[in-house]
Amino acid sequence: IFQIRLRFGKSSVAQNFPGIYTLPIAMNIEATLDNFFKFLKFVQASGSLETGVRLMAIHSIQINFLENGENIQSPGQKIDFTVEMSAYHQTPKVER
Repeated sequence: IFQIRLRFGKSSVAQNFPGIYTLPIAMNIEATLDNFFKFLKFVQASGSLETGVRLMAIHSIQINFLENGENIQSPGQKIDFTVEMSAYHQTPKVER
């Protein structure tokens, strides 16, 4: 996997979850088809081992095939994809 571009948005409070914030992320990635699926599994499995709460969510994926159009010849064929996603985090309250 080769990350071409990474862009973070402004963090904001998640709807219906006080104390939880969402951070918008956009990234362009070049990877083989195998690694594309590994990336999706990584996002799906992100989070706490105890509760199973997911810490990242994908909102959209745009796939641009680099070689031979949409014809996938092998799992090692490279594709370029853009992902719009969110990461969730909790910010501790600090008294000043």
